[in-house]
Order: sequence, then C-alpha cells, then structure tokens
Amino acid sequence: MDNAISAKLLKINEDDENHATLLINGLPVECFVNSCPYAIEIGKTYPIELTLYLSDTYMLSRAKNTDPIVEKSSKGYTYFLCGTLKNSVFESFTNFDDQDIHYDHPDLNDRYVKLEVDRIDVNFL
Repeated sequence: MDNAISAKLLKINEDDENHATLLINGLPVECFVNSCPYAIEIGKTYPIELTLYLSDTYMLSRAKNTDPIVEKSSKGYTYFLCGTLKNSVFESFTNFDDQDIHYDHPDLNDRYVKLEVDRIDVNFL
C-alpha cells in the first residue's frame, strides 16, 4: 500500500533526533524517524510515509464514534488510534496498512476500532 502523504515538521527532540513531531492532516503526531535521507527544517512540509509498529500483544477493541482519533499514551511513542478497519487498510487520521490485523480480527472488519500502536514510524521520501 502506498502511504505517501505530506506533513509539516513541527519539532525535533533536542535529546533524540529520531523523535519528531509532525502536523499530519491537522493533528500533531510524535513519530520515530526511521529514514531521512536529507536535511530537514522545522516549519517545512515534506513528503513522508508512515508505518505502524505493533507489539506482538497489541490491543484492538471496538470504539465509540466519540472516541478521539489520536490519543497519546504516557509511555514512549505509544498511541491509541481510532478508525475503521477495512480489510487490509486501517483508516484513521490517514490510511495505514493494517499489518494483517484483519486476519486476526475478521469480526472487526468495517467497524470503528481502537488500536494500540507501539510507535508510528516516519520515512521522509
């Protein structure tokens, strides 16, 4: 799945240059910089690709339509993302490859769900 989108770089962590905050579809999201083949500057917009990193024991459950789409956890890069599971696509604040979640949870296909992700990786294109 092609997950190329544009995002504005809001912040790079002073202590860890692999920790960046991006503005994606109007939402600030902290990401782990997996790949960045060129120099980047705060305030500029870049083409990126996002990937969800899930633990072996990730949590997935039905969500209420009133749950926030993006909720930062207090631990590391962990997020709770709400969206619709549509076969191999997880539609949240942007579309993600669902990492084969639909095979483990076919009962949640076409449902609004809440997914715990260990981190969101970003590749600058």
